[in-house]
Amino acid sequence: MDFKTPQELRAHYAAIKQRIAAAARAAQIAMAPPPPPPPLPPEPKPDLRPPLLAGAPVGPIREVIEPILQRHELTWREISSAKRSNRLVACRHECMWEMRRAGMSYPTIGGLLNRDHTTVMHGVKKYEHTRTA
Repeated sequence: MDFKTPQELRAHYAAIKQRIAAAARAAQIAMAPPPPPPPLPPEPKPDLRPPLLAGAPVGPIREVIEPILQRHELTWREISSAKRSNRLVACRHECMWEMRRAGMSYPTIGGLLNRDHTTVMHGVKKYEHTRTA
């Protein structure tokens, strides 16, 4: 392509611009709209229950206590509280018995559950009695 004058060069580029613009318009018309994005999965509902073992002792004793708390659907704070409902007391006695079986002393268990060691001794005996009955 040999252009003799600047006008010929400008005319050539104008023709190219028109072809590019026509191709772009044709491409937009012929193209189907993109598919909509898939819907987002619903957000999980927050667990508003207090953590099961919040405030519980750290270490292997947690693995002993956790299944008991899950089975009774109670938290560590509930069983170490001053409340004395039958449901809480039954869970508390079972935890005392399991901790004693794990080798903890009565004063240590009492300190964790905010109880006197004699209360722990009574709870362990009471749970043993209900297990055999």
